[in-house]
Amino acid sequence: MIYTSRDKVRIPISLMVRPRGGDFLYSDAEFDTMLLDIEIARKAGMDGIVTGILNSDGSIDIDRMKSIMIAAAGMEVTFHRAFDMSANLPESLETLIELGISRVLTSGGTRNVTDGMVILESLARQSAGRISVMPGGGVNLVNLESMSSSGMFQEFHLSARHIVPGKMKFVKNNLSMSNNVEDSEYNLILPDPSIIMAAKRILNKQPESG
Repeated sequence: MIYTSRDKVRIPISLMVRPRGGDFLYSDAEFDTMLLDIEIARKAGMDGIVTGILNSDGSIDIDRMKSIMIAAAGMEVTFHRAFDMSANLPESLETLIELGISRVLTSGGTRNVTDGMVILESLARQSAGRISVMPGGGVNLVNLESMSSSGMFQEFHLSARHIVPGKMKFVKNNLSMSNNVEDSEYNLILPDPSIIMAAKRILNKQPESG
């Protein structure tokens, strides 16, 4: 899938480097896997990676992130929402800046960007152009318009997805491998072109056609 995506897509692609779900405190074996994934990303021609590592006290794992930066040299590095789980957001931001991270994906340390807007704006002011603060987590067409018009953010993380019924003719209605309807074996979760185009119009300040 990585190589196929790079072959079919002409826009920049960043690969998520996260060995498992759960927290962001990784074992030696998990960290070795992350370094291997970065090498795969490089060989596949990825433009960047998205990752994040914390210490048990909630601080950024500086030593391991330095190793990540060396392994990913020549690619952009985005620190994902592990940042939101860190103990002190302003201190963590300065650490990421010192490490040379390109951008940080964050909801302002809250459940979503709406709840975290005051903190997001504070982080953007603190960054002073030294790192891109990318709002992510609950970004939609309504708050995207208000955030983009504020001029404080230049990049946004938007899932823009919808559920499409699969094409199976035989459906076993009494059996599912998940309790989440979005994860149903008979549904596909795909990008929604209409949401993507609407977001593009908002960011480009283009009127809606038609």
